[in-house]
Amino acid sequence: MAKYKSTNFLQLNREALHDNCDLSWRAKWLYVVLSELEHRFTGTKTDYFFRSQEDLAKDTGMDIKINKKYRQELE
Repeated sequence: MAKYKSTNFLQLNREALHDNCDLSWRAKWLYVVLSELEHRFTGTKTDYFFRSQEDLAKDTGMDIKINKKYRQELE
C-alpha cells in the first residue's frame, strides 16, 4: 500500500467494499480500520504493527468478541 502520510488519503482495495463481496458490513468496517492503522503505524523501516484487542475494540467501536468473529471472516 502506498504511503501518503502528508495527506488524509487512504488507499483501499475496492473489491472488498463492493456489494457483491461476501463480506458483512462489520467485516468491511474492520478491514477499513485495519487498513487505516497499517497506514498510520507502518512505514519505510517497519512493515508490521501490533494492536491489543482492547485498542482494536476502541478503534472499531465494536467489542472484542465481535472483532474476533469478523477478523475470522476476513481471513
